[in-house]
Amino acid sequence: MTVCGCALATDDFPEGYIKRQLEAAKTPVDVNIADLKSGELMSVQYLNRPVWIYRRTPLDKEYLTKHDSSLLADPEGKNSIPSIEASYGSTSSYVWSRLLLAGQSMIDTTPSRSLNDEYFVVGGWSPLSGCMLTYQSSEERPKSTAIFHDPCSGASFDTAGRILKGTQTSYNLYLLPYKFINKTTLSIGLNNSMTLPEIRTPARAYPEMTPTERLITACRYNDLEAAKQALKDGANANYFEIGKGSPLDAAIIGSSMKVIDFLIANGAKPTPNSLNAARFIGRTDLIQVISKMQ
Repeated sequence: MTVCGCALATDDFPEGYIKRQLEAAKTPVDVNIADLKSGELMSVQYLNRPVWIYRRTPLDKEYLTKHDSSLLADPEGKNSIPSIEASYGSTSSYVWSRLLLAGQSMIDTTPSRSLNDEYFVVGGWSPLSGCMLTYQSSEERPKSTAIFHDPCSGASFDTAGRILKGTQTSYNLYLLPYKFINKTTLSIGLNNSMTLPEIRTPARAYPEMTPTERLITACRYNDLEAAKQALKDGANANYFEIGKGSPLDAAIIGSSMKVIDFLIANGAKPTPNSLNAARFIGRTDLIQVISKMQ
């Protein structure tokens, strides 16, 4: 079929995307921490996401042994698995969610949530909002347990990345798999002896959703048959609402061209987010299609 005079191209998404991410995950990022001073933070990129390395101060380490757990919303990390499953928001996040599971299973049960009390390695984004975290240096910090902040939700986290009470959702910061090569070098990511744990496909309670909600969810997880059924039940293929998204945008980050062809044939049009979503995922052929439709 053609749309705006342009043939819809085929690609290997999501299978090819997942395969490439799995291969990239096997290339760790080695970080020299020799010059990282007490109370300082550095950021590196791993699989196109920010990973923060924070060197704790003596007061931070003292806090880890004497902290008041009554200030923490999830002191024992009981919500760690649910938070990681919640991060599996589409097929494009499949590999990252499994990486977070590997990090959680490796170190989440230690009091410092780290392999070495001196250094804290953590994802630099919030599990509540997805926004980039902010960091309050030891010089700026009041006499408080809050070190990391989510500017979008208002949540604060302590030196072990545990969320402080005050927000409705109680998710601690995400941990990554890593190891120490020596005293001055960290290796972030998978190593040769590590395999990624499997993650459950999110429970998609289709019967409890409206047809349009079912359509968006189906598009996030490349479920063509569920998408077809949702449209038969009256779903709006061209729905868009800020904060809730659209079927097409969900398909861009989650589904094959078969699903996208199907949506466009049933009236789906690009939203203000569509082109950026396609660029973020790197779907070159789809970028051309969306550009010609706008």
